Amino acid sequence: MQRSKKVVCLLGSTGFLGTTIVKRWHKSPSFRAKYEIRAIYRGEKSNWPKVFNRVFTEERKSMEEDEEESLINTQSYKGDLDRFAEFCKPISDINNKDDLKRVIQGSNFVIHCAGSYPEKCEEDKDELERTNVQGLETVLEVCLEINEESGAPAVPRIERLIYTSDLSTIVDYDNFESFTEESPLIDLNSKLITEYTRSKIRCEKLLEHIGDEEKAEALPVVILRPANMIGRFIVEKKFTSGEFMKKMLYGMFPGVPDIEIHLVHVDHVADAHLCALDSRKVPANRAYCLYDGKIKSDYISEYAKSCDWQENKRKKKYEGFHPSCLSISKLTCRLASIFVPEAKVILKKWGKKLEPNFAVSDRVFASCKVDSERAIIQMCDDIIESN
Repeated sequence: MQRSKKVVCLLGSTGFLGTTIVKRWHKSPSFRAKYEIRAIYRGEKSNWPKVFNRVFTEERKSMEEDEEESLINTQSYKGDLDRFAEFCKPISDINNKDDLKRVIQGSNFVIHCAGSYPEKCEEDKDELERTNVQGLETVLEVCLEINEESGAPAVPRIERLIYTSDLSTIVDYDNFESFTEESPLIDLNSKLITEYTRSKIRCEKLLEHIGDEEKAEALPVVILRPANMIGRFIVEKKFTSGEFMKKMLYGMFPGVPDIEIHLVHVDHVADAHLCALDSRKVPANRAYCLYDGKIKSDYISEYAKSCDWQENKRKKKYEGFHPSCLSISKLTCRLASIFVPEAKVILKKWGKKLEPNFAVSDRVFASCKVDSERAIIQMCDDIIESN
């Protein structure tokens, strides 16, 4: 007897994007009717991630005041969470091939949004190599192996792999007039990219079987390249865009450079991952770029100045940095570039305007678009509330 729902193995389920994918799946009757999410998390079964409790309890915030209705909703939420918990699986490490095969086998799809962005990623290249690059190598090896063994109904085939890359892999400031989904990956030897971006470029190169019909047949792949993700978050651990936003909001940078920040709402990205499961809507074996808009880098600091911080000690410690895009700020950035590689990247972007043209991606994921400016305010508020 065939299963009525297809199983989606979600790697990276406890991160900013992973938890949002679970939340968007749970809130969408159409997605829930088609797919069952198998969230994979690191640790033992007894160490059930509390973040999933928060994903499901968010539903209760919008409950009606009616006492009977509230009781029904509460029972429904508890049942949903219990069923979800039974379906999820722990894993020791993404590079443990046997462990990974155990949790992926039986799935119809794999969403791979697991990754690492160490606080000092320029110095911690080994962590980026081990988690991002070697991790994807292991995922690919396992998926291809499962597909070679598939055939019997009890061993379903991996119909497609959805991989989360990054928009920075194609944003080349040496050729910045315009860029599209077809823009080539930046040269790995470029000195104007961060180690994180370099790891993502290497990951995309591992997926270069895209376009090779025979290899693409063995494992169809969809690559999604989101810009800087913003929006409400429930994840408890540090994540890339949250740390960047926090530093901007609390004035932890030496100055605010005159650069543009490309943004995408995390809900847009999560919905795109779920839509990419449907081969009729999203053709495989190609890359798509997820982008909602851009802001100037001083926008966040200006918002910080407009906030009512309430507690005097917090106001004193975290009052918004007064943005300055004058020459002194550029000089600070130039001096910093002697010691900090990221500052060299910032200088290359200074004052330049990029005009993305993602016509194919915009058409394919038109239903996923979200207001990015509203998301900035929401994310800032969440950071302030979580202190």
